[in-house]
Amino acid sequence: VSNGTNFNAMFIHNELFNQNIGGWDVSNGKDFSKMFMDADAFNQDIGNWDVGKGKYFSSMFEGSLNFNKNITNWNVSNGTNFKYMFEKTGNFNQKIKSWNVGKGKNFSSMFAQSKIKGPKLYGGDMKDAKVIIKKYKIPENLKNKNYLEDREYRVNFKNWIEGIWSKKDQIITDLKF
Repeated sequence: VSNGTNFNAMFIHNELFNQNIGGWDVSNGKDFSKMFMDADAFNQDIGNWDVGKGKYFSSMFEGSLNFNKNITNWNVSNGTNFKYMFEKTGNFNQKIKSWNVGKGKNFSSMFAQSKIKGPKLYGGDMKDAKVIIKKYKIPENLKNKNYLEDREYRVNFKNWIEGIWSKKDQIITDLKF
C-alpha cells in the first residue's frame, strides 16, 4: 500500500474487519474519506500512521462503533475536509487537541452524535463560547463617496474601521470565561 494515494471507502460497511494494519505505509495517502465508515469491529492501533499528505478525512470513522485508539500524533496539517470524520462513533473519545487543522475548510458535523462532548481541537475542550454582535451605523460623512478616487475619504473610512477594530480588540481582552 506504500504507493497508494486513495484509501477512500477501503473498508466501508465491512462490519467484521479488525485486522492489524498499524504497520501499513500510508504516507502517500491523500484521500482517507470513508476508509473505516461503518467498520463496526475495527479497533486497531493506527496511531503511528503517517497521514501528513492527507487532504480528505471526511467520514473516515463515521459509524465505526468500536474504534477508540490514540491518533493524537497524526499530522493532519494538510487536511481540508474533516466533515463527519467522527460522526456516530460509538466509543471514540480521544483528545486530538494537538492536531493542526489550520487548512481545514469543512468541519461540518465532525463530532455529531459522538461521545466527544465539545470539539477537542485548538487546545482543549470547548466548554463555553461567547458571541457578541454589534451593529454599527455608517456615519453620514462616510456615505455616498467614491472609495477608489477620493483619498481623504479612504483615510476617514480606514480610521473609522480601525476604531471599531480597536473596540473589538478591547472587548476580547476583557472577556472572562
